[in-house]
This record gives sequence, structure tokens and C-alpha cells, in this order.
Amino acid sequence: MKKYTVLSFLALLPLFALAPLADALTCTFGSITSVNFGPYDVLGASSTKATGTITYSCTNVGTNSLMTMNLSTGTSGTFTNRTLRSGGNVLNYNFYPDAINSQVWGDGNGTTYHYVINPGDKNAHTLTVYGTIPALQDVGVGSYTDTITVTMNF
Repeated sequence: MKKYTVLSFLALLPLFALAPLADALTCTFGSITSVNFGPYDVLGASSTKATGTITYSCTNVGTNSLMTMNLSTGTSGTFTNRTLRSGGNVLNYNFYPDAINSQVWGDGNGTTYHYVINPGDKNAHTLTVYGTIPALQDVGVGSYTDTITVTMNF
């Protein structure tokens, strides 16, 4: 199984970074929107939610070309609680493949989810990334960011 890091996904900032693929299977990314949580209310009783999207298409595929799409841990180093940072301040959050937060989107290890697709149809596909910041985290004012790497494995 070959592993290619094809883009970085920023939790709060726009992103457009691609790496070339050398083999016959070629996947490209179209529009990408980052997850922008907006203002976070430290006294709010509800989680803060936001979405982003990843649009991709693949060409030159064979009949048995399966692919997985994984999201990295970001600066936290763990899928349990990804962290947004502003200087020394830390705000826990996570990404999910669905709006009900059924499973953390990671690399498929342990209990984490990874997206599996047969890219043989050569159509553009849009994936929604659902982000959630749990309520009642006492953090300072600031601009919080994290960088998540999206990896496609063929």
C-alpha cells in the first residue's frame, strides 16, 4: 500500500496545498473549505459546531483501486482530543465524518474512522468534515488554530 500526503487541512484557515502523485492513479483536489468555528463562548452550554469540505476526483484508476482518506492528529498528537492553540492556551475539539459525531475521523486505527472509497468512477466527490468544540472550556481570548494533514493511501 502506497502512502501519499496530498494536502494539509487547516482547522481555521483557508488551505490550498497539494503534492504530486507519481503513479498511474492520480487524484486531485478541487475546492477545499476549512473548518471555521467562529466565536467560542466559554460559558455556553452547547458545543460549538462547524463544517468544512474536501472535494476530490481521481483518474487513471484500475478496477481494484481502493483508497482511504485519513486525518492526522494535528498538534495534539492524539485523536482523543485534538487541540486548537493560541499561544499557551489550548482548546479541545475534534473532527467527525457525520453530524452526530458517531466516530472520530482519524486513520482507522483503534476506534477511529477513515474514509474508504473506490475512486474508479472518476467523478468529483465532496466530503463534509464535521467539527465540534465541546462546551464549557475555560480558555483565554485569542485566535485558535491547528493544522490537520489529510493523507490518501492507495
